[in-house]
Amino acid sequence: MASYKQRYNQFQADVDAHLGRPLGRVGKIKAFFGSFSDARKAAIDHVVAEHLYQPINIIGTTSQPGQRPTVYYRRPSGTFGHITQEHDIAENVGRMKARKTSDYTIGNTGVGGAMEESAPSIGFYHPSRNPLRNFADLTLPERHAAEQVHLTFSAFKDDDYA
Repeated sequence: MASYKQRYNQFQADVDAHLGRPLGRVGKIKAFFGSFSDARKAAIDHVVAEHLYQPINIIGTTSQPGQRPTVYYRRPSGTFGHITQEHDIAENVGRMKARKTSDYTIGNTGVGGAMEESAPSIGFYHPSRNPLRNFADLTLPERHAAEQVHLTFSAFKDDDYA
């Protein structure tokens, strides 16, 4: 994934607006060397996720029968992530921080045709118990529900890879 400096340069106006202030003189010097405060790093993560977690970037969903689906996103740039709405383990519910890498793959390659996503270069592997259903194959009500998930689940998970 791009460095904080690269992502800040790309989304500077949105990050500054999110924080309600631009970088000051000292902040600009630190940013030049790639040093950002924790608050600005969190704002950068938030803004990048806001660009990813939009209905146009949905690639599919997984879920058990009767359970709200996990929705998977990917931008043409290669940025990816998912939002889990419901899970037996409460810590797995929420947004995964957006990631970007060229070796990201997703498919129904797991046991019994279950979905697996991985990006070996960043140590990312996420198996599902269920197959990925492509967004285009969902019913109209299922698509509408998936398109609303980013509005309901704005908090990041503590464990990025769950």
